[in-house]
Amino acid sequence: SDDVLVCIHDESINSVARNSDGTEISTTINVADHTLAELNEYDYGIYKGYPNEGILTLDAFLKLCGQLNCIPVIETKIWLLAEEVEDVCLMVRKYGLQDGFIWAEMPTTEIATRTCTIVRSMLPNATIMIRGGSYSEYALSSAEAFAGAGKKTILSFTDLDYLTSQTIAACRENNIDIEYSMVNTVEDMDDLYALDVFEDVRYWV
Repeated sequence: SDDVLVCIHDESINSVARNSDGTEISTTINVADHTLAELNEYDYGIYKGYPNEGILTLDAFLKLCGQLNCIPVIETKIWLLAEEVEDVCLMVRKYGLQDGFIWAEMPTTEIATRTCTIVRSMLPNATIMIRGGSYSEYALSSAEAFAGAGKKTILSFTDLDYLTSQTIAACRENNIDIEYSMVNTVEDMDDLYALDVFEDVRYWV
């Protein structure tokens, strides 16, 4: 609630945070309803055997990426205001990450398009990742809008049902890389091989 951006997947902290004694939190603690100080009254490492860990702020995460020469991938879980997107871009610049930075968005609203446009304008060498999923056709058109002229763009999938030969051909034509994030079995790998997509899948999760 104090406008400090933090790194967390869920709307609440309950899946990863515990009370200081290691017990589960009995009430739902939503991130957006609390200040950073209030969120840090809980322990974020004790359930994994690393006690006394606070919640990771975006600024601290980007600083660490700069120190370790890592490529950060940011996927927002809330819609950010334009000025908040600009603040994130300034943070990325502050830690010298503008050339390897990846911004991931779902392609479902005008807000997502606006966000990616701001990122691309402030960080021209950043990579835009469009999450495909069941939004295949719209996701492809969104990725195409941000591709071209040497701009780095990724179309991301979690389901092979939406990674069709037509989509692969369009990605090749527009120089769009593909991310597939659900390779869990040998059968998954065989399915990808059958699609002749290995030269296009540059990012694996």
